[in-house]
Amino acid sequence: MNKKETFNRGTKQVITYGQVISQLNNIAKQSGNDDAYFSSNLISPENKKVAGFKFSSIQQRASLCELLELLGMRFYTHYKNLDPHVGELHIAPEHTEMAKKLFDNWCSWVIIEPKITGNKELDSQWFEIVGHSR
Repeated sequence: MNKKETFNRGTKQVITYGQVISQLNNIAKQSGNDDAYFSSNLISPENKKVAGFKFSSIQQRASLCELLELLGMRFYTHYKNLDPHVGELHIAPEHTEMAKKLFDNWCSWVIIEPKITGNKELDSQWFEIVGHSR
């Protein structure tokens, strides 16, 4: 196998913070009148606080599930009522800290575009590796 093939295969398996934000931006742009947001204060069926996403459409659920799967995070869908469009994605406790770091304060009505600020530490965060696909 040559070096270029190895490099290309490796880059497909690495997920950066910037790629995560880009996917969240795509979800926000496609949401229309629906809304979704991340919260670390959701209540599980066992009456415990959990982190996760609230969503109001099946499309948002599918897109958020795809992103969480890409990051290798375990989660489950919880519906509080009979409406299959409105629910919550609860993230497993072992992934809570990473989820807070990646998704804290995200909501579907805000687009976060990368800015070149001149602050090397802040700018470099967009290229920080946050996950590997499986």
